Amino acid sequence: MPCVPLNQSPKLGFATPPKVFYLPLRELVRDKRGINFDLLPANLAHWARKHHQTIAAELFENWLRSGISLVLLDGLDEISNTEERKEVCRWIDGAWSGFSKARFVVTSRATGYRKEEGIELEADHERADVQDFTPQQQERFLRSWFTAAFLGKPSTAGSEEAEWERRKRAEAEERTTTMVAHLNEEKHKGLRQLAVIPMMLQIMAILWKDRDYMPENRLKLYEASLDYLLEFRDKRRSIKPLLSAPHARQVLAPVSLWMQATLQKDEAPRTEMHTAMQKWLDTLNTQATPPDAPAFCDFLVKRAGLLVDSGDKEYLFRHKSFREHLAGVQLKEDRPYEQLHTLVTHFGEDWWTEPAPLFYRLG
Repeated sequence: MPCVPLNQSPKLGFATPPKVFYLPLRELVRDKRGINFDLLPANLAHWARKHHQTIAAELFENWLRSGISLVLLDGLDEISNTEERKEVCRWIDGAWSGFSKARFVVTSRATGYRKEEGIELEADHERADVQDFTPQQQERFLRSWFTAAFLGKPSTAGSEEAEWERRKRAEAEERTTTMVAHLNEEKHKGLRQLAVIPMMLQIMAILWKDRDYMPENRLKLYEASLDYLLEFRDKRRSIKPLLSAPHARQVLAPVSLWMQATLQKDEAPRTEMHTAMQKWLDTLNTQATPPDAPAFCDFLVKRAGLLVDSGDKEYLFRHKSFREHLAGVQLKEDRPYEQLHTLVTHFGEDWWTEPAPLFYRLG
């Protein structure tokens, strides 16, 4: 199993490199009776099989009991059902008490771990909150990102290497300075609120570098980001996109709302996703015949990078915020007055924290 590099171990509190185990909590499976979640070794073995690694549960148990281990349990917030999330917390408490030599890390959005709703761990633990980028960290990130992007290009034929590098570093500095100034303008407050999120700041940097463009507000930023991932990035490489970005969004928005309101999960079974997508692909009015759902999903995974194919059985959005944005857009498009009932019904639920405000902003 993977180990933490020796030079990093002391920083994490380990004298020697521990064995590292990773398990997404949304992938937990139940035992043969279907009543309780199966034991940690069995779940690790199941996760390994999904990724074409045949490792017996007994071997995982031996590893967990021999020597120090680091168990990474990811995405508590991705379990949409509140009662099930409480059950998972109880399962984590049991797993922790069963393996005294293992150290556990559980990740969740803040909205997914609420003691007032009974969603909490009883085991002794330390809580650490990942903070947003400060303005100084944003600038440092942008400077490093632009520098790496410009120096990653091959040097011009015949140019002197040192002079070429000096020009590229100066270009990176100029892009950093102008982008920081753009974000600091008072009218771009909405963009500043998103720039604290590392993933969104990187997309802003890509747009600034490749298109010399920065959207005016957060809604337009999501739209521009989707346009870039779905169409413009491939067009810049002379690759014909499978669908135009507007047509792709016509499919993705209702599918996102279906995942939000009907599945109430971040992941969708492949067959159900294909069925849901095909319904909307068949409504597109395009000059060329639209792709079928499996081909479109393959494009979204391998080219656009919007979806992740989880173990050849499920799809989920690589970044949850894109699905939430698209669901909010569809709420407005799909009989908005009727959808108000949906929002009122789910008012205050953390699962609807992002789509609901988007609905009101779009209004």
